[in-house]
Amino acid sequence: MKKIYLTLCGLMMVAPMAAFAAAGTCDDPEILASVSNVSGSTCGGEVGINMGGAVYGHPSKVYKFHINHAGPGGTPTTITIGGTNREASVTSSCSVAPVAAGAGTLAIDANALTDGDWLLVVSTDPGLPVTDPPTCGDFSVEAGVLPVSLQTFTVQ
Repeated sequence: MKKIYLTLCGLMMVAPMAAFAAAGTCDDPEILASVSNVSGSTCGGEVGINMGGAVYGHPSKVYKFHINHAGPGGTPTTITIGGTNREASVTSSCSVAPVAAGAGTLAIDANALTDGDWLLVVSTDPGLPVTDPPTCGDFSVEAGVLPVSLQTFTVQ
């Protein structure tokens, strides 16, 4: 009886950790808030994301953000990525080609994106050869918004 109880307790502790470990993948992206300044590592991230034929062979971290141009603020206006040999890609799905991508420090004009949910994939520059183990490392992401939404403007 004790063995069954200990096994169940162990499973209850491991299940939340397994769910936590999966966060930041295509299936379970982390939420990137409208105003964010996050940092992390791509090490341990999802490997082999195939975005429209371009396979990301290095570990990647995936974030989801929402664009709503009609809403009062809250929509990211720029997303900046930093980190040595890091690349950021913006896509509507992990299975289609990115609409914006770049290596190094990159500012993405989120105002050019249509309304809806978008993914930000942070990875090692796919131009670098895949090694064993794959290349990974630290990165930072900063998303900024205008604090207000100007509806009308007149000069007297």
